[in-house]
Amino acid sequence: MLSEEACSTLQKTLGNKIREANSCTQDSECTLRSFGCPFGCESVVRADQQVELTRLTQEYGAGCNRCYYDCDVRPGPAKCLNNKCVKITGQMIEQEMPRLNPSECKTEQQRIRKENHKARACLETSDCVASPLRCPFGCHELVNKNEYTRIEALYSRFSKTCKACEYKCAAPSGEPYCLNKRCVWKE
Repeated sequence: MLSEEACSTLQKTLGNKIREANSCTQDSECTLRSFGCPFGCESVVRADQQVELTRLTQEYGAGCNRCYYDCDVRPGPAKCLNNKCVKITGQMIEQEMPRLNPSECKTEQQRIRKENHKARACLETSDCVASPLRCPFGCHELVNKNEYTRIEALYSRFSKTCKACEYKCAAPSGEPYCLNKRCVWKE
């Protein structure tokens, strides 16, 4: 076992090596790894550095008292952003959605309308819920409760990739109702 002072110095040195091992020029150079306690649950590093860093952190663990984290970290996606490896988050993915041209938006709008129409299928009234639509799809469309999340995701993606429009919707009149296996408004 190493002395406490030697372990402290080694821990600082390894922590710096891990932090510095994230320079990149392209996404394929980056990976998400866990080097364990005391180096954090997640580290985003260059893929070609991970073997050496793993070896060094294992040597640290063999010579110094090692702490333990309860982390559920799996190797995962990373990206090269401003020449640094970073963890990919859902927000980053949304920010990077390309804008569609007007023709593509019209095609996407038609596809979403068809999906929304299919999502109106029901067996009983309790299957039907109101989906607050976004421009240009209208106000308060009814969908099957099991389709709600999927339809909302389609609307959200459309609003991020196509030019947004706005209008105000009045409160829905009537109650959701299942009629002939379709969700409709009951006046």
